[in-house]
Amino acid sequence: MYWLKRLHEICNEAEKAGENGLVELAADSIGFMVNNIEERNSNVIRVFAAASDEVRQDEHLVGLKNLAEEYRGT
Repeated sequence: MYWLKRLHEICNEAEKAGENGLVELAADSIGFMVNNIEERNSNVIRVFAAASDEVRQDEHLVGLKNLAEEYRGT
């Protein structure tokens, strides 16, 4: 979850700096990570689902929110 959040921060910083290539690389990496988590049915989903509301509401981890909801059956 740390790297997913950090990649979102990098993407935001790169966007502000006009570094479009870095924005694209970070966005691609985020997509790859979320897809890999989903395909492997990773423990990351379970940890995120059991995390506090503060963690689950983090805008940088929104990609995990849908996976956690599917995991919890909601």
